Amino acid sequence: PYIKLSDEVYNAIFELKEFNYKNIYFRANTSEQIEYYKGAFNKLFNKYLIDLEESNKDSDIYTKFLNKMNEEYINNNDKKRIVIDYISGMTDDYFISSYENIK
Repeated sequence: PYIKLSDEVYNAIFELKEFNYKNIYFRANTSEQIEYYKGAFNKLFNKYLIDLEESNKDSDIYTKFLNKMNEEYINNNDKKRIVIDYISGMTDDYFISSYENIK
């Protein structure tokens, strides 16, 4: 009544996961880069939240995101959730570009 990996496959996946964390994820960014991204996220989040609260229709959150959404999404999600959804859908390059444009 369930799907199970063989011990051999499970161990291989476990080793690959350990390798990825050790060699990729934990080495991906310096502490300075992490602080940059945290600051960028907070700035973008606050800017887009204010844009929603003030109905700034010229903001990217409207022109590139909400104008394409149906009324059900807009009416059934609070402003914080909408901002999180918008930011989480950004590519890395678009995220950095958006931040650099508002700095």
